[in-house]
Amino acid sequence: MTINELENMSEGNLTPNMKQAVVLLAAALNDWPFAYNEVQEYLSEISLFVGGELTRENIVEKLSEIGGNILLYAWQAECLTQLVQIFDYCEVYDLKEIEKIIKPELR
Repeated sequence: MTINELENMSEGNLTPNMKQAVVLLAAALNDWPFAYNEVQEYLSEISLFVGGELTRENIVEKLSEIGGNILLYAWQAECLTQLVQIFDYCEVYDLKEIEKIIKPELR
């Protein structure tokens, strides 16, 4: 799925929670300091930065680690903060699985 397709999904017939998750994901990916075309490319890059699966725990831990260098990692911190919020709106263990959840939600 491309970033444009993801952004267009937020205008689709998603449940309110899934719509919020899609909006947060699109915003987070737009804040990442490197540009990619595909959502999975972003998520793979972010996973490398986090150092493992994109779980709530791993993302929060990485945010804690970079807290002392916030000026150096401001864009990454903004992205990770938004990614953590996604877990409040959809049930997913690893954000790399989010496409599997979003697509069936379209009605």
